[in-house]
Amino acid sequence: MKQIIEKDFRLTSVSDGSIFFDLEILLPVFNKEKNETRYEFKNVAYGLPLSTALIRVAMHRSEDSEKTDLLSYIERFEEACKELEKIRI
Repeated sequence: MKQIIEKDFRLTSVSDGSIFFDLEILLPVFNKEKNETRYEFKNVAYGLPLSTALIRVAMHRSEDSEKTDLLSYIERFEEACKELEKIRI
Protein backbone atom coordinates (compact mmCIF):
# COMPACT_ATOMS: atom_id res chain seq x y z
CA MET A 1 0.00 0.00 0.00
CA LYS A 2 1.12 3.50 -0.76
CA GLN A 3 1.94 5.82 2.14
CA ILE A 4 2.55 9.57 2.07
CA ILE A 5 4.31 10.88 5.18
CA GLU A 6 4.81 14.47 6.28
CA LYS A 7 5.85 16.02 9.62
CA ASP A 8 2.29 16.21 10.99
CA PHE A 9 0.21 13.77 8.94
CA ARG A 10 0.25 10.40 7.18
CA LEU A 11 -1.91 9.23 4.30
CA THR A 12 -2.18 5.50 3.64
CA SER A 13 -3.95 4.16 0.56
CA VAL A 14 -6.92 1.97 1.39
CA SER A 15 -5.63 -0.76 -0.96
CA ASP A 16 -3.24 -1.13 -3.87
CA GLY A 17 -4.41 0.95 -6.80
CA SER A 18 -7.04 2.78 -4.74
CA ILE A 19 -7.61 6.52 -4.99
CA PHE A 20 -8.82 6.67 -1.38
CA PHE A 21 -6.67 7.29 1.69
CA ASP A 22 -6.87 6.91 5.46
CA LEU A 23 -5.71 10.07 7.25
CA GLU A 24 -3.65 10.12 10.44
CA ILE A 25 -2.79 13.42 12.12
CA LEU A 26 -0.15 14.03 14.79
CA LEU A 27 -2.08 14.95 17.93
CA PRO A 28 -1.10 15.61 21.55
CA VAL A 29 -1.85 12.91 24.12
CA PHE A 30 -1.77 13.95 27.78
CA ASN A 31 -0.54 11.39 30.31
CA LYS A 32 -2.24 12.20 33.64
CA GLU A 33 0.01 9.91 35.68
CA LYS A 34 3.26 11.49 34.47
CA ASN A 35 1.71 14.93 33.90
CA GLU A 36 3.29 15.20 30.46
CA THR A 37 2.21 15.47 26.85
CA ARG A 38 3.48 13.30 24.02
CA TYR A 39 2.47 13.30 20.35
CA GLU A 40 1.03 10.33 18.46
CA PHE A 41 -0.47 9.79 15.03
CA LYS A 42 -4.21 9.20 15.38
CA ASN A 43 -6.64 8.05 12.68
CA VAL A 44 -9.08 10.88 12.02
CA ALA A 45 -10.68 9.80 8.74
CA TYR A 46 -10.98 6.75 6.53
CA GLY A 47 -11.41 6.37 2.78
CA LEU A 48 -10.92 10.01 1.71
CA PRO A 49 -10.02 11.18 -1.79
CA LEU A 50 -6.61 12.88 -1.79
CA SER A 51 -8.03 16.38 -2.28
CA THR A 52 -10.40 16.00 0.68
CA ALA A 53 -7.63 14.61 2.87
CA LEU A 54 -5.43 17.63 2.10
CA ILE A 55 -8.28 20.00 2.97
CA ARG A 56 -8.62 18.21 6.32
CA VAL A 57 -4.86 18.63 6.90
CA ALA A 58 -5.11 22.36 6.09
CA MET A 59 -8.03 22.68 8.51
CA HIS A 60 -5.98 20.98 11.23
CA ARG A 61 -2.97 23.20 10.58
CA SER A 62 -5.10 26.33 10.74
CA GLU A 63 -6.55 25.48 14.16
CA ASP A 64 -5.12 27.92 16.69
CA SER A 65 -7.49 27.94 19.63
CA GLU A 66 -11.08 27.19 20.55
CA LYS A 67 -12.22 30.73 19.78
CA THR A 68 -11.26 32.77 16.75
CA ASP A 69 -12.84 35.14 14.31
CA LEU A 70 -13.66 34.03 10.79
CA LEU A 71 -11.12 36.27 9.04
CA SER A 72 -8.22 34.96 11.17
CA TYR A 73 -9.27 31.36 10.56
CA ILE A 74 -9.54 31.88 6.80
CA GLU A 75 -6.11 33.53 6.69
CA ARG A 76 -4.52 30.60 8.56
CA PHE A 77 -6.41 28.10 6.37
CA GLU A 78 -5.22 29.79 3.16
CA GLU A 79 -1.63 29.83 4.45
CA ALA A 80 -1.85 26.11 5.25
CA CYS A 81 -3.21 25.43 1.74
CA LYS A 82 -0.29 27.35 0.19
CA GLU A 83 2.15 25.31 2.27
CA LEU A 84 0.53 22.06 1.11
CA GLU A 85 0.72 23.17 -2.54
CA LYS A 86 4.52 23.24 -2.21
CA ILE A 87 4.56 19.50 -1.48
CA ARG A 88 3.47 18.66 -5.03
CA ILE A 89 2.01 15.23 -4.41
